Amino acid sequence: MVDLMFTLSKKEKEMMRLFWEAGRPIGRVEILEMAKNRECSWKPNSVHILLNSLLEKQAIRVAGVSQESRRLSRTFEANVSQIDYEAMQIMQAAVEAVDAGVDARDVAQLILDTLEGDGGQSSPEEPAP
Repeated sequence: MVDLMFTLSKKEKEMMRLFWEAGRPIGRVEILEMAKNRECSWKPNSVHILLNSLLEKQAIRVAGVSQESRRLSRTFEANVSQIDYEAMQIMQAAVEAVDAGVDARDVAQLILDTLEGDGGQSSPEEPAP
């Protein structure tokens, strides 16, 4: 996992999903093409701003250059996998909870419950007969 800690905005997450789903470097034109097939809260004119924000956070990196029409264009790829980003968010939430005074054991149990799929809604175990 990349040694980073950041949080993505809703629009940044939507764009990151394109990188994660592509699984390879993509450029601006391809981002716009992929976005046509889904509902995105960002407008085509804001692609450049979102790319720069993701680069600044080191969520993506420049992968190379490709020719799109008659222009050269940078291609980008995810610098963090989706699972690593989700783990990063869990770690951040745990640190914030402990900093806010929540008992570390309670935080650890909630994380385990969430990872096991019951979203922290586990009930006490019944004694064995």
